[in-house]
This record gives sequence, C-alpha cells and structure tokens, in this order.
Amino acid sequence: MKNESHEIKTATDADVNTDREAKISGEVADKEAQHSTNNNEKSTQAKPLTKKQLFLQLLIFTACMASAGVIQFVTTGLLSTWTGLMKSEQDDYYWCAYLAGLVLSVIWSFTFNRKFTFKAASNLPLAMALVALYYCAFAPLSTFGADAIVDAWKAAAGTGWDENYKMAITVAMMLINFVTEYLWEKFIVFNDSVMTKIERKLHIKRKNKTDEKENDNAVTEEPVKTTPTEEAAITVNETATDGQTAPPPEKQNNE
Repeated sequence: MKNESHEIKTATDADVNTDREAKISGEVADKEAQHSTNNNEKSTQAKPLTKKQLFLQLLIFTACMASAGVIQFVTTGLLSTWTGLMKSEQDDYYWCAYLAGLVLSVIWSFTFNRKFTFKAASNLPLAMALVALYYCAFAPLSTFGADAIVDAWKAAAGTGWDENYKMAITVAMMLINFVTEYLWEKFIVFNDSVMTKIERKLHIKRKNKTDEKENDNAVTEEPVKTTPTEEAAITVNETATDGQTAPPPEKQNNE
C-alpha cells in the first residue's frame, strides 16, 4: 500500500515537473522570439544623417545621375538626332531613341545609387519593383510628352526648326527625372523604415545579414539559465520518463 501511494505521488510529481518543464521551454521560446524581433527592428532602424552626410549623399546622387544623363543623352543623340537611325522621310521615331536612352540610364543609375549613394540593405526584388513602378508612370509621360513637345515646337518653328532642339527637350526631361527620382528613391525605395512597412503589408520576409550568418555558420546559442530547483525537477522528470522511479526516502535511509 505504501509503495502504491509512493508511485502515485511520484507520477503526480512527474506530471507537475513536465508542466513546469513545458512552461520553462515556452518562456525560453518567447524570449528567443522577442530577441529575434528586437534584432530585426534594430537592423531596420537607421540613424538620421547629419547635414554633411546629406550634402555628400546629394553630391554622389548628382554625379550618378549626371553619368546616367550622359548615357541617355548620347544614346538618344546617336539613335535619332546625330545619325538619323530612327528617322525616315515620313516619320520621326524620336520617342524610340529617347526610350532606349532612358532604359539604359535607369539600369545604370539604380545599380550605382543602391551600392554607393544610399548604401541600402533593402529587399532587392522589391526595390527593383518600386523603381519599375516609378518608371511605369514617368516613362510614358516623359516619352510621349517629349514627342508631343517636339511636334508642337516643330510646327510652331516652321522653317526655323533645328534638329538640335530635340536635345534641349531631352535635357529638360532629364532634369524632371533627376528631381522626381531622387525623392522617390530617397524616401521610398531606399528608406528601410518605409520598406519594412511595405514588406509587412505584403507579408514579405526579409533576410537580414544576421539571419544569413546564422544560416551559413552554426552559431552557438547561450545556455538557458535555470535554478537548482528547476534542474532537479527536470532530472526527476527524465528519470520518471525512462520508467525508473527513485527509491523512497525511508528505504534510502534504511539502506
């Protein structure tokens, strides 16, 4: 009878210890999840730039857009104004030349700005999609808008029309592109806080540098700190799980 009551007590203690162990494991998991969330939030929080850093950033962006402008200007000139490759006796395909130059300049400016100007760790596919969204609006407006301006200017100028006027229109469109693209990329595309909100709305998980290091290299986790009472409870639970019951205290003393 005494042994039966002792076994019941041991089983009850084992259940209590199991519940306690599960509670400890749950608390540890919550702490790890909170720690991971804090790391992600810290990684997305950027320190505000000083006036000197903002000025330097603007200079680098200007240099990038100037080089992109050279690419667009030369491409448009070679395909339309200077060689007449995209021009026939009936039609002037200036808009095709302008669009080709625009696409080449966009590829160059996006790559340069992401790496050197803003040094952003944003989600690359999402950033490219946002830049594409900007040009889905700007490209048709500027391309067909510039072509309409050329036609209107040519009709107004009559015999005084000069083919080089097209390049003046190209420069004007490039200036508009410079201002609007800088605002879009600085405050939307390469702004980590805005990108994080967009990712959450679209349910996109960003792989930050910490996660990549953890995937590439096995990181040793810190041991969970437990009290002596909790360690004893875990030991008793493991013994009960293996089907071994500890001898009663009285038998231990008698032996």
